[in-house]
Amino acid sequence: LDAVTAITEMKRYKKKSFKLLNISDGSYVLDIGCGTGDDVLKMAKLVGSNGKAIGIDNSKSLREEANLRSELKLLPAQFRVGDVHKLDFANDTFDGCRADRVFQHLNNRQQALSEMIRINACEPAPSVSPNARSFGGYFSVLIGFVCGIAADSGKHN
Repeated sequence: LDAVTAITEMKRYKKKSFKLLNISDGSYVLDIGCGTGDDVLKMAKLVGSNGKAIGIDNSKSLREEANLRSELKLLPAQFRVGDVHKLDFANDTFDGCRADRVFQHLNNRQQALSEMIRINACEPAPSVSPNARSFGGYFSVLIGFVCGIAADSGKHN
C-alpha cells in the first residue's frame, strides 16, 4: 500500500479526490477501505478540530496499523473494522465518503454503493440524475470523476 501511495500520479489523484469531496473545516468524512489510514489522516487535517475523518477497513491488522500511524498526530481521525455492505452508521451521517481501489474486490457492488449513498448526507448535482438517489446518478458521478482525472492527466487529450 505504501509503495502505491508514494507514486506521484497517485498522490495527485488522491489530492483531487479530496478536493471533489469539498472537505472543509467541520466536515464529517468517511474513507472506506482505509488500509493503513494515510488518506484518513490527510482528510483529518482538512476537517479541522470541528470535524472528523473516519476510516473503515475489513482488516483488523490494517486498522491496528492505522491507529499506530495516527497516535502522535493529534488529528480528528478514527479507525474501525467494518464492512461496506453493512455500514454501522446512521443515515445521512457524513458530508462525504470515498472508496479508493475497493470496488474491484467486492462481491456485491450495488449493496456497497447503496450503503455509501445511505450514510452520505450530500446529494449529487441535480443535473446528474432526475432521481438524485438513483444508482445511475451516482455511477454517473463516479464515472465523471474518473474521466475527469484521466482527462486532466493530459494522457488522453
